Amino acid sequence: MENEYLSLREIQLAELHILKQFISFCNKHSLRYSLYGGTLLGAVRHKGFIPWDDDIDVMMTRPEYEKLIELIKNGSSIGKNLIVSSPELQESPDFLFMKIYDKNIKVDAVNGIDSNYLWIDVFPFDGIKNPPEKELKKILRLRRIFLSKRLQETKRYRKDTKKSRKIIGTVKRLPLKLISYPKLVKYFVSKCKKVKYGTTEYVCDTVWARHPGNILKKEWLNETVKVSFEDIKANAFGGYKEYLESRYGNYLELPPEKERITHEMKAYRIDKKNKL
Repeated sequence: MENEYLSLREIQLAELHILKQFISFCNKHSLRYSLYGGTLLGAVRHKGFIPWDDDIDVMMTRPEYEKLIELIKNGSSIGKNLIVSSPELQESPDFLFMKIYDKNIKVDAVNGIDSNYLWIDVFPFDGIKNPPEKELKKILRLRRIFLSKRLQETKRYRKDTKKSRKIIGTVKRLPLKLISYPKLVKYFVSKCKKVKYGTTEYVCDTVWARHPGNILKKEWLNETVKVSFEDIKANAFGGYKEYLESRYGNYLELPPEKERITHEMKAYRIDKKNKL
């Protein structure tokens, strides 16, 4: 029987359902969070999802993120049918930050790479020393090693990857066999957490930042405001306008069509009776 794939809008609404449960959990436990990245941009520019976007990004300061981790370790559940993955909770996590999956919705292709379940991302923010751009470059070099090791472990190549490139990549990554995946993850996260949050002028999602626009002034996160996102009100950090301008430039202007990128994911419900 062929899978009945969800439309982009159905994917968005399913992710929104995860976000609602996450927000409810944060409110219950007095945890501070903020919409982030394209999700925050969508809230400001579209009062919801960017029309072509297919993921949700949330951020927390490292102290708040660690409170969340402790609650989960002690048995608290964020919501029904949800699985939480993070380096602090598993030895071999999917990524270096938290992902909250809906185990009822399988995703079998993201940009041609096999995945797990539909998710939202939760990024921890750490302190970063001056000059922050230089420090971020150091982190990016280490992250490239992590990504190579992850590919070695999972063998999740794009489906259009040529066999010759797979062979060359496998040979290049052979030295990484000497490093265990759990130890590399632990080392990377320890490097990201090295600068204690609150001790520097700038902060960053060092576990995944690829753009200097993701380096924020700590003072921008001192308070939160409410913004509209679809049919709910969600938190945005106080300096969100400065961040959006730094990250996206004229963020109220739509980008050219060729830059309107999605994950190209193919998602379907495992239990069709359990619909939203």
